[in-house]
Amino acid sequence: QRRPPRAREARAHAHGAMDLEDLVSGYTGAGRIHRLLFIAEHSTELRPAAVRQVVDLLRTSNNTALYCEVFDRRFPNVCGEMGLVKDAAWVDATDRKAGQQLDRLEQELNAHKSNLNKDAIRASHNEIGDFFASRGDYGGALKSYVRTRDYCTTPKHTVDMCLSVVRVSVLMNNYTHVVNYIAKADQAQGLGEDSEAAAKFHACAGLAKMDSGAFEPAARAFLEVRGDADLGDVVCARDVGLYGGLCALASFSRRELRTQVVENHAFRCLLELTPDLQRAVEAFHASRYAECFASLERLRPRLALDLRAWSHAGALLAKVRSRALVNYFSPYRAVDMGRMAQAFGCDVPALEKELEGLINAGTIAARIDSHRKVLYGKDEDPRQNTYSKTVALGDEFLVECRALLLRVNLLKSDFVVKRATEDANA
Repeated sequence: QRRPPRAREARAHAHGAMDLEDLVSGYTGAGRIHRLLFIAEHSTELRPAAVRQVVDLLRTSNNTALYCEVFDRRFPNVCGEMGLVKDAAWVDATDRKAGQQLDRLEQELNAHKSNLNKDAIRASHNEIGDFFASRGDYGGALKSYVRTRDYCTTPKHTVDMCLSVVRVSVLMNNYTHVVNYIAKADQAQGLGEDSEAAAKFHACAGLAKMDSGAFEPAARAFLEVRGDADLGDVVCARDVGLYGGLCALASFSRRELRTQVVENHAFRCLLELTPDLQRAVEAFHASRYAECFASLERLRPRLALDLRAWSHAGALLAKVRSRALVNYFSPYRAVDMGRMAQAFGCDVPALEKELEGLINAGTIAARIDSHRKVLYGKDEDPRQNTYSKTVALGDEFLVECRALLLRVNLLKSDFVVKRATEDANA
C-alpha cells in the first residue's frame, strides 16, 4: 500500500543526475517495486526507467493487481509513450494459476487440521501468508501469519511468526503492529540466541520510531543492529547506516556522537555504505560545520527519493543545523556573526534569521546586536536563580500544607460526601 504524500519538497530536489540502480540496489521483491514506484511518482527524469523496471519486475511476480494499476491508473501516459502494452493474457493466466494454488493450499491446511498436526498447520498458514504477500494482499498475509501464533510450539516459531508479521506490517505502513510484535518477540526466550533476527527487529523498530518523529530512540534502535539486518523487501544494511546516522546527528550530543557512532566499529561499517553521510558525521564531530552541511546538501536529493526518509528529511536536516548552531555558540559569551556565518557557509542575514528563530524558541539563551552583528549570551545570575527556585518551592509547600489542613479539618468535622451505595449499605 502506498502512503499518501505529506509534502512536495521531494519533487523539487529530484533530478536526473542520480543513478536509478544505486537508489534501489539492495532491495528485492516488493521493496524494490514500491521504491521504484515512489521514484517514478516523484522524479520526472527517472520516471521512464523506473516504470520500465517496475513492469519487468511485476511480470516476474504474481501481483497482477499492481501490474494492472500501473497501466490503467498510475502511469498510462508513460507506458503509452514507451510503447509498453498490458499483457491481458498473462494477467488472466497468472490469476487462474494463483486461484488453483490457493485452492491447493487451503485443501492442505484443512487436511492438516483434521490430522491435528500443529507443525503442519503452522507451515500451511505461513505458505498461505507468503502467497497473499506475493499477490500484494498484505492484509490477507497478515491474518495468515497471525493465525500461526496458536500453533507455535517453540520460541523459534514465535520469533519467526513475529518477524513475518513485522515485515508485512512495514510494507503496509502499519507501525502499530510493528511495535506490538517486536515487543512480543522480545518476550520470546529464543530471540537472544538468534542475532540475525534480533538485528532485523532492531532495524524495523528504528523505522517505526523514525516514522513517529522520535529521532533519538530511532537512532538508538539502529545503533543496536549487529550482524545481518537485510530484509530485502523492507530494509537493507545501507538504510540502517543512513537512517541511524541522520537520526544520531539530529539528536545526539557530541560526546554521544563520538562514543556511539564515530568510535562504534560495527556501525561505522554500515555508515561507510553512504560516504556523504560518513563525511558529514566526521565533520560535525570535528566542528567543521561548513563541510558537514555541504555533505548533507549532496545527500538531500537521495533523501528526497527515499521511500522511508523523504517525509522526515526536512525536519532531520533542520535539527542537525540547530544543534550545530547551539554547539558552536555554547563555549562563548559573544560571537561575531560574520565569522559564524563563514564557519557555516552562509551569509550573515540568513544566519541572523536562523538565530532569531532559535532564540524565540528558547533553544539559545542569547540576544542579537543587529548593528554590530554580534551574538551575545545572556548573563544568568546563579544567586538570583537559586533564590527564585527557593521562593517557588516555598509557595508550592504552602499550597500543599493548606490543602492538607483543609482535608484534616473536613475529616475532623465529619464533613464527607459518601457514595450512594455506601449510604444504602449503612
